[in-house]
Amino acid sequence: MHGGGYVEQVEKHHWQYAADLVARLGCAVTLPVYPLVPHHDHTATIPVVQAAYDEIEAERVVVTGDSAGGALALAIAQNLRADGRPQPERLILYSPWLDVLLEDPVSELLDETDPMLGIAGLREAGRMYAEGTNPRDPLVSPIHADLTGLAPITLFIGTRDVLLPDARRFAERAGEAGVELDYREYPGMFHNWLMQAIPEGREAMNHVERLLRRRPVTARSAPGPGSSPRRG
Repeated sequence: MHGGGYVEQVEKHHWQYAADLVARLGCAVTLPVYPLVPHHDHTATIPVVQAAYDEIEAERVVVTGDSAGGALALAIAQNLRADGRPQPERLILYSPWLDVLLEDPVSELLDETDPMLGIAGLREAGRMYAEGTNPRDPLVSPIHADLTGLAPITLFIGTRDVLLPDARRFAERAGEAGVELDYREYPGMFHNWLMQAIPEGREAMNHVERLLRRRPVTARSAPGPGSSPRRG
């Protein structure tokens, strides 16, 4: 699921990321093109990405998402749990946008140094995306979700990202819920650096490749034992 604050469509770096995965792993990648604000809100967007997931027929399915796409990946996982369906093998979240309100005051401090995102614009986009429901709805702001029973999660975040405080809080809540968590915090990195042609981006993608080359021990419909957050 691509990011872009629910207002931007698929960009070149998303296609390059998909092509990189295919080249590295020989896998198939589905990249849904979903409805955007201001013409649509979450009531249109979430069903479209859920339908795209439901059409996939594969032995192994991994759901990835950057920024707003990270929240959509978590919405899919929550819907699957609610329907009593198996979880994907893993969720991989790149700089996920977990709270459309950006309520953590530390985000305000990071807003001064974040080279990619601005809180004012994000909050306005979040307001439009959440229109008609409580912005703290777990499907809209998964920082408030019950994480019990979700798939294993890998989460990448950089220390210059305004979304960092929510990522740290999410990691703590995932551990408390017993979710298997692989938390990767990169010092000095900005929003979604993984999809940029820089050494740190290649390093992070190498970790993704190693993860996805591993065969799961058993099919997972519930998470394994929790693990402590790790900062890489």
